[in-house]
Amino acid sequence: MPHPGWQKTIDKCLAVDPVVRWKSARAAVAELQPVHSTRRKWLGVSGAAAAALCIGLGVKSCNRRLALPPGTRVALAALENHTTDPALDAWPNALARQLDLSRTIQPAKESQAGADAAKIREAAMRGGIPLVVFSSVASVGGELSLNVRMELLGTDPAYPARVWRKDWAASNRQDLLRLAAAAGSWIRDAAGESQPEIQARSQAPEVLTSASWDALQLFSQGDRTRRTGNLKLALSFYSEATQIDPKFALAVARSADLQAQLNDLDATLESQTRAAALLRSKAIATREALGIRVMQAVDCWEFAEGQRVAALLQGQFPDDHLGNFYAADFHRFLGRYEQAIPLYREAFARAPKAIYINDKLVMVLLALGRIPDAAEVIRQEKLVHDGPWIRRMDAIAACARNDFQAARGLFISMTDPALRPDDSARIFSSLQLAYLESEQGRIHPAIEAFEKTLDLCRRLNRNGEAAATCLHLAELHLWAGDKTRAAEYAVASASAGGYLAHAAAAEYLIRAGNAAHPFVRTTKPNQVDYPRVVAADCRLRAEAALAAGDHNLALQLFTRAHAISPSHLFPDGLVRALRAAGRWDDLRTLTAQLRQQSSLYFGRALDYPPGGLARLG
Repeated sequence: MPHPGWQKTIDKCLAVDPVVRWKSARAAVAELQPVHSTRRKWLGVSGAAAAALCIGLGVKSCNRRLALPPGTRVALAALENHTTDPALDAWPNALARQLDLSRTIQPAKESQAGADAAKIREAAMRGGIPLVVFSSVASVGGELSLNVRMELLGTDPAYPARVWRKDWAASNRQDLLRLAAAAGSWIRDAAGESQPEIQARSQAPEVLTSASWDALQLFSQGDRTRRTGNLKLALSFYSEATQIDPKFALAVARSADLQAQLNDLDATLESQTRAAALLRSKAIATREALGIRVMQAVDCWEFAEGQRVAALLQGQFPDDHLGNFYAADFHRFLGRYEQAIPLYREAFARAPKAIYINDKLVMVLLALGRIPDAAEVIRQEKLVHDGPWIRRMDAIAACARNDFQAARGLFISMTDPALRPDDSARIFSSLQLAYLESEQGRIHPAIEAFEKTLDLCRRLNRNGEAAATCLHLAELHLWAGDKTRAAEYAVASASAGGYLAHAAAAEYLIRAGNAAHPFVRTTKPNQVDYPRVVAADCRLRAEAALAAGDHNLALQLFTRAHAISPSHLFPDGLVRALRAAGRWDDLRTLTAQLRQQSSLYFGRALDYPPGGLARLG
């Protein structure tokens, strides 16, 4: 029986007449007084616990286990923190990492603090998420009471279909952190995961995140701030978290994400490599951890390592699409398009809403000249929905058929207000339209189009896209014979600084006859041997050799850079070196290969130099 002091409140929570029931969980909580026994057992005194009581419409606590399909997503509500310790707000982050160990459960984003239960359920239902987890913590008798409630959603966001509840006691905040593992195991068990599987795939919360609540709090602040779009402030929170706990791998990885968005390429690779090393040393095998390691391999061009990690993802999460998707991507990077196709198809079968998978599939099909197969993939996508990225796929297929008029209409339609295009769709629509001008040899209209794209990128604070667009403008001005403007845009592209940005700018500065610029004297850091950095160094030295008339050295260096680079990077320098050296047979062979896989270049608008195919002659 409930404690006598609670009986009136509970009766009112469970009243049949809605007029009698409490109007909100907070109203019920206001009537409650913390009650605990000498045996240290208590009821969860929290808004979450009261909300569970307030359901009161025939929904009762459930002990039955579910039988969910692998990869079922679960939404995590922000912690209801009824203590005076704000650092405890980070607890759902620790819980999310526990759930990310599971093959059955996959955590979605944490909800915004202050959102009521009905809104959280409604958002989850819109996203096709069947489970929501609410948690609360209160201070009772000098100790901490943790209450966790898992809900299976029904058809009405006001009330769940089934509810599971569990309370735990913690003597201090470190005990509360450790309870993330207990709560994660309880949720996984309720979701239908077997005990042997849970035990085999468990790790301590402090290993998966940090043992420092202060670091966890800063990490959570970084996550919340990033969602507001203030990237620099979010980066400062992650940096502070890693200063407190230098082994906090996820905070290092989050820093890398933001550094990439801020176009600080050197810092991105350094942070990614550090995060990957920390994750390997801790043997962390969550989806997120393996995903971070994959992205480090992608961005550093360490493709053999990427294949190993993709294989780990396939083994650890065989029902997830990511392992097959990344395995396919590495085949694509290495030009093994036939091997990529079945893996992309299998990944899409497991995640049929992930449009980006079919986007990559279409590109490799077009690169193999399988235009009807690519058209069928696009047709199947259109049966499900229409959107900016479906139209982009269709437009690139039109380019592969040399139907530039159809492509233009599709690229323009990417920004149709009825499609609700995001910022990326607007930028890529603008980029692709500018490319169409350059591929038809219309240099000055292309320059005007890229200048409009640059203005759009700057207005949207998209630094990476702005830097790439500056390099495209440098390319076009060189094509037009205006070396002064080319040099200006090259310098503007390197605003973030660092070797990679300066080296890319230096290539254009050399071609513009400005070899005395400080960027050109930038040398590769001796301690850095990422393939991406090695390739940049080779290209920079090759441009210098080509400008000096040493065609053989230039050809040697450009060939090495091409061998290191992913297949979607257009080898413009190698084309120019072959032409300068008079290697006509080799040039014809390379030209045929480049024309065959033109879709890969059109599909990578930020990497492809405008007019590259048109200049092949």
